Amino acid sequence: MICLINDSLSNSGIGNYSFNLFSEFKKMKKPVEMIFLDYFDKMERDDINIIRTPLKLPFLRKTLNWYFYSFRQIPKGHDLYHMTCHYHALFSKHLHPSIITYADILPFVVEKNYPSLVNYFFKKSMEMGKHADKIIAMSNNTKKDIIRVLNIPEEKIEVIYNGIDHSTFKPRNKEECRSRLLLPEDSLIILNVGSEEPRKNISSLLHTFNEICKKRKNVILIRIGEMSKESRELIKNLGIGNKIRYFNSLSKEVLARYYSAADVFVMPSHYEGFGFPALEAMACGCPIVASSTSSLGEIVKDAGLLVDPNNVKNIINQMETMLNEESLRIKYRKMGIERAKIFTWKNCADETWSVYKEILG
Repeated sequence: MICLINDSLSNSGIGNYSFNLFSEFKKMKKPVEMIFLDYFDKMERDDINIIRTPLKLPFLRKTLNWYFYSFRQIPKGHDLYHMTCHYHALFSKHLHPSIITYADILPFVVEKNYPSLVNYFFKKSMEMGKHADKIIAMSNNTKKDIIRVLNIPEEKIEVIYNGIDHSTFKPRNKEECRSRLLLPEDSLIILNVGSEEPRKNISSLLHTFNEICKKRKNVILIRIGEMSKESRELIKNLGIGNKIRYFNSLSKEVLARYYSAADVFVMPSHYEGFGFPALEAMACGCPIVASSTSSLGEIVKDAGLLVDPNNVKNIINQMETMLNEESLRIKYRKMGIERAKIFTWKNCADETWSVYKEILG
């Protein structure tokens, strides 16, 4: 029996990965169980083994449970343990044989992303990946980072791309989507999806949008994700609040309609371990402008326009190029749809199972 260990809900990137992998294994009738470490009493499912921690700490609840409690509660006797989150790497000291999936090594490359104490614990845990029998990296960029920063041998690391739900993220009629979402038919719509962590480079996005607004009257920016204090102040200073619509959290079905309703999807992140929104946008037929750095250039390849996230002028130029030329948007719409087809959860599960077999002989 294979044990998948997860503590992230399905609306997060890691949770999305964990639950889709588990679902595919069940379809394949593989001997797999998921253990869900529940620190906040939010999980209710009959098909997984839920371990609710009694350590309801007022701070660092997840992190301190990882270090001092959670790994002791995982049943022994499984043939293989797969930690689906890189922050669980410390479990590999206690559970054997083991595999760890690394989405990224964010605490090492973007240290200001987390409070310093949290970052310290994250780093210490991720460094323990050396005890695992195998590492799965979600991109070649993440693999290179693991080798460079964590000094884990290349032969120990397998790159396996994530999938997406193609039954939800698929091309739809733009006019129908705009009508259902109450969006103007005659506007050019720019879309961005994700958090406002500093690495997402939202300030450059807003400066880019401000410059575009100076030349165009009929343009709208839709941001799906929370609004930070910094963004609120920048939007006010630039005077573009009447041109931006923010939505904090949407269902996958509604999110997919926004992808199909938009004219351009832009993702100027400094760092991504994989980049689900870029892939979802391509699958929905939304032309994409994305960073050439970290994993985004690897995922998008030639199916979109790539930019230097540190160069606002470059982002503006590429956005204007995409907005000016409808023929170019049609070209990248088609190329994005084709590129996205190779990223399926079935492929991810098949390749992951091959790694299991390699370890188990």
